[in-house]
Amino acid sequence: MSDDIVCPAQKARPCRVLDGARCSALPPEPEPEPACAVFERGQLVASRYRVEWRLGSSGGAQMYRVFDKGLHEAVALKAARGTSPSAPVVRTLFAEARQTRLIRHPNICRVHDVGVHQSPGAGSERVYFSTLELIDGWRLARVVSEGALELPSALAIARQVLAGLEAAHRAGVQHRRLDSRRVLISGPTADPRVRIVEFGLAELNELTSSEERQAGLALDLHGFGLVLLEMLTGRQPVAGQPARPHGGGSSPVWLPRVLPTRIPPHIAEVVRRCTSPKPGEGFEHIRAVRSALSS
Repeated sequence: MSDDIVCPAQKARPCRVLDGARCSALPPEPEPEPACAVFERGQLVASRYRVEWRLGSSGGAQMYRVFDKGLHEAVALKAARGTSPSAPVVRTLFAEARQTRLIRHPNICRVHDVGVHQSPGAGSERVYFSTLELIDGWRLARVVSEGALELPSALAIARQVLAGLEAAHRAGVQHRRLDSRRVLISGPTADPRVRIVEFGLAELNELTSSEERQAGLALDLHGFGLVLLEMLTGRQPVAGQPARPHGGGSSPVWLPRVLPTRIPPHIAEVVRRCTSPKPGEGFEHIRAVRSALSS
């Protein structure tokens, strides 16, 4: 997954606080648009959004920085080609927008609008899109790829991730695929700002039973535990079989036998409980995790 609605990050140091420099708002060096590009620079989308440049791709859709003539500001536009609204990539795009718009919280990336664009001319294909808050910052995965974070920075980010997840769950929305690529970081060192992105497994988010809600909670806390682990160690979990938190079997990811000695025991215990596949060892609700982090 490429860095789509975030700008390039500055080099970081192993085991560090966030360096705090905001990334440049200037466009990247011009380069040829890929053959698969949905839009070109300068193109007007749906008579409202002027394309500034392509940011990357995400989940089968392409991301662009555009100028919104209605809001008079730059936003991110996520676009997917599709023959109809029932096409899988379009359904995912709109499901993400629907789910995210149910959540009103500063740690959730805002979705502004959804729409469809059709170029002039007979037989031209439709492009379905959503517009989102444009984040001037980093994907957390990129930050930790340069080394572990210092504990205060890791905990500041972790608490905001939990706050965003808790708001989502109150709204009846579960993420179910949380990882460090779906956590965006912006702002200065002293006050990092977190946004969670890419909700949208619509079928799984239909919470029709307490068992399904509990399974979604376990998945989200498992993802949170892996994000916290990655921040503390600077290592990405190694994917194996699909995650089965609190459902028995061995852990599907790399877990260190011993965390670095600088990690307080109560924080190590949070990681262990969130990532444990054993029934009964996980947390029953998000506020319990938040409380355990502050013990």
